[in-house]
Amino acid sequence: MKKQFLVLLTLIIAVGVYAQKEGVAPVEPLQQNQETVMPQGGDNISPKLIDDLALTPDQKQKLRESFLKHQKQKIQLKSEKAQLELDLQNVFAVSPLNKAEASRIGEKIGETEKKMTQLKVESWGQFLSNLTPAQHQKAMEFQAKHREARREMKMEMKEEMRKEKQERREKREEKREETKERHHRKNRP
Repeated sequence: MKKQFLVLLTLIIAVGVYAQKEGVAPVEPLQQNQETVMPQGGDNISPKLIDDLALTPDQKQKLRESFLKHQKQKIQLKSEKAQLELDLQNVFAVSPLNKAEASRIGEKIGETEKKMTQLKVESWGQFLSNLTPAQHQKAMEFQAKHREARREMKMEMKEEMRKEKQERREKREEKREETKERHHRKNRP
């Protein structure tokens, strides 16, 4: 009984830490006259995009409802994934390794990630379906710009990482050369 309680307590703490690390914060209740369409930093839909689209009150309400529904599902899926990852860590911690159990949990993690991806697609599709053709076009242009900016940022990061890696290699090589030189001087008659 104590062991089960400790496992449950560990699980609760791990899920809380994971949720905090992932930025899953409680969603504030929406008020009737609230101008905000969704909480700050909303999932896949930029607040800037929302402003640029000049949504009608009806569109804002539908978006708000859809966002909250999808946010709840996302939180549940993240929690489920965190629990499965904790289960997997526990399986890995036991020797000999139960490969069948590790594989089973790994498959469940993959299924949960698939559900999370499907939820993103569903959320974006729901958002787009409530737009006028002109708003839809504007949203697609915004996404294309955002995607290009993200691609450029990734390329810059890769280049920075490549340079840092090269610098580390060069420093290691310099140290090796210095060590060889010291050793060579030391061993001269």
